[in-house]
Amino acid sequence: MAKTVEDVLHELSSRFLLNVSDEEFRDTIRIGFQMEQAHWWYIDYYSSHVRTGPHVFMPGQGLSRAVVRRVC
Repeated sequence: MAKTVEDVLHELSSRFLLNVSDEEFRDTIRIGFQMEQAHWWYIDYYSSHVRTGPHVFMPGQGLSRAVVRRVC
């Protein structure tokens, strides 16, 4: 079953941001690292394998912005 953009954003946010401790969540460097991990995970498991799959990189809105908007 193909995943939607919302499915991908949910998976990325739960995998890389929602399980971060409160202390780590206040650390911008740590969040930046988590976003980098989410980015590479997305590249490795979605965009490079599924040409017609969900693409989170919409014009004017990057992957990080989309994931953060989902969490906040």
